[in-house]
Amino acid sequence: DAAEGFLESLSIDPENCNARHYLREVLDAQAPAFTGWQRAAEIEPLLLRAERHLPGWAGLHLHLADAYHAQGLHKAAAQRYQRYLDLGGDAPRALERARAAN
Repeated sequence: DAAEGFLESLSIDPENCNARHYLREVLDAQAPAFTGWQRAAEIEPLLLRAERHLPGWAGLHLHLADAYHAQGLHKAAAQRYQRYLDLGGDAPRALERARAAN
């Protein structure tokens, strides 16, 4: 899997800009697909591993929030949606779901 390869590259060289870039690209494609296929629980561990290398990437928090939301973990989802918003994200569903949980 491509994401695994980029994570391995980052474990060897945490400053590898290319690996970070392509990891984001892969996650942007895979996470919504898995969530849409009712397989959010399968993508969650990968997203959590990627967080170590991409903690300030708002998209990661949005993907995790969506995965948690799809699994009915609304409190965890709301926390991730809020983190996404704090990092400058502006997806309407994030604002709506973060507010609904409060």
